[in-house]
Amino acid sequence: WCQGLRSPRLRELCVDGWPSLEDPGVQMLVAHCPQLRTLWLRQAARLSDDAVTYAAGLEKLTSLSFAFAAGLTDRALQELSVESRLRCLDLSGCRQLTEGAVVEFASKMASAVGPQLQFFQLETCPNLGRAAAEALVACGPLLRCSLNSCRPLPEAATFWKDRVTRAEACRA
Repeated sequence: WCQGLRSPRLRELCVDGWPSLEDPGVQMLVAHCPQLRTLWLRQAARLSDDAVTYAAGLEKLTSLSFAFAAGLTDRALQELSVESRLRCLDLSGCRQLTEGAVVEFASKMASAVGPQLQFFQLETCPNLGRAAAEALVACGPLLRCSLNSCRPLPEAATFWKDRVTRAEACRA
């Protein structure tokens, strides 16, 4: 299917539930759709860190979701930590992500060379807890974040969407 997709002007591709998609398919998408700004390939369980590497090659990419990609690990966050153009990232359900990697990613977000995310979704990542929440709430550019269904956290720390709820998360 990816092989037949040749759309150099395509700006947005959002697909929920693509169980047969594998890393080479993402590589083809990136090659044939170089103008993508939004790439959401949710519930594509066969994707690995290599898919993130391919997607990171999209020069105009600002929004990325690989939610519930079972093969994503901390390497995916390392790859994305240098992508300063990303504004929206959803890695919900990526159960192999660790708290240490998220804390490191958050420290890069706080720097001038790291991603300047405004929205970060990490729901249902069982290895994430308080340290990840504290690191993310301290990130200047991050306006909205969701850590719902991760390790037990104070309710205010699981989601913030504006300055008021972010301040509440800081106090939690």
